[in-house]
Amino acid sequence: MLKQRIITALILAPLALYAILFLPIFWFEIAIAGVVGIGAYEWANMSGVCERPKKLIYMAGAFAICIALSLIVD
Repeated sequence: MLKQRIITALILAPLALYAILFLPIFWFEIAIAGVVGIGAYEWANMSGVCERPKKLIYMAGAFAICIALSLIVD
């Protein structure tokens, strides 16, 4: 389990650093919204939501809220 987490960190750390330093703001906002959407899907999973459509709706809602907030700020 620890080995898998270390390998994941070694792969994702350079990608995150690249995104922070080199992506244009629009694409960075999309990437962050995607990460939040994936996190929302996992959160729905942990909170006991069993049906996949409900998890996907929750994920899409979190993604949409992030995009809407980024558009409001711009």
